[in-house]
Amino acid sequence: MKAFKHLVWSLIDFIFSHYQLGDLLGKGGFGAVYEARRLEDELKVAVKYVDKTKDYREGLYIPGYRQLLPMEIALTILANKGPRVPEIIQLLDWKDYDDHFVIILECPSPCETLEDFVGRQGGSLNESLARQVMRQTAQAANVCCQRDVFHRDIKLSNLLINNETLEVKLIDFGCGDILRTTVYMSYCGTAKYSPPEFYITGKYHGKPATVWSLGVLLFRIVAGYFPGYLDLHMLKLHLWSKTGLSKQCCRLIHALLQVKPKKRIELEEILSHKWFTVTT
Repeated sequence: MKAFKHLVWSLIDFIFSHYQLGDLLGKGGFGAVYEARRLEDELKVAVKYVDKTKDYREGLYIPGYRQLLPMEIALTILANKGPRVPEIIQLLDWKDYDDHFVIILECPSPCETLEDFVGRQGGSLNESLARQVMRQTAQAANVCCQRDVFHRDIKLSNLLINNETLEVKLIDFGCGDILRTTVYMSYCGTAKYSPPEFYITGKYHGKPATVWSLGVLLFRIVAGYFPGYLDLHMLKLHLWSKTGLSKQCCRLIHALLQVKPKKRIELEEILSHKWFTVTT
């Protein structure tokens, strides 16, 4: 009830004066996301309310802002800094309160999560579709790292896809952190996409972990399931394959999903892989 009252007041003093609130798009332990329209120009947007009282992470100081910003706001600002990258969701506005914050984001239309899109395709994508999705996702991941942002939760449900143009956007920086060269010793992303070195040593680095998550994503959308122990063993031996997949697709999966981080392809090299040079 307390969280609901705060949500109402924040909407009254900020949202309702600038936006017309619409349907609920999603709800979880973090808060809620609503569809809305900006009153000044009728632009369709997404309004995300986040409750700071539930598993709230420490904030962050970033250049250009005097106050301590909620981590998700700070990382979304940094990911949007510089020339606009269409593969990264655009931050339009935000408001920070003592126990919650509100983020205004672009709301592509028509769009759905990649998870829903893949489900409608029968649980997996053909290589041509998968290539379009992965090219954009790898680009988003690369730009985030260039801007010192470690997203840490690249997955099916954190990618929006326009089902008409097939444009993909990376969303939700709520599990992210500043990208650093030193190790991370905690992981708050999704377990199925987490790097094996974290479970083996309790430590991992940002870029190799990002490469691994991209490998899990590619494997999932072309194979139709998440890689299991046997798959990872065969990948380690460079023996994994799947009927119907090209050699270059299998080779990229091998390069992404090497258990030892140093044996994985570099993040910056992914888009230069031969699989992405195919034009059909």
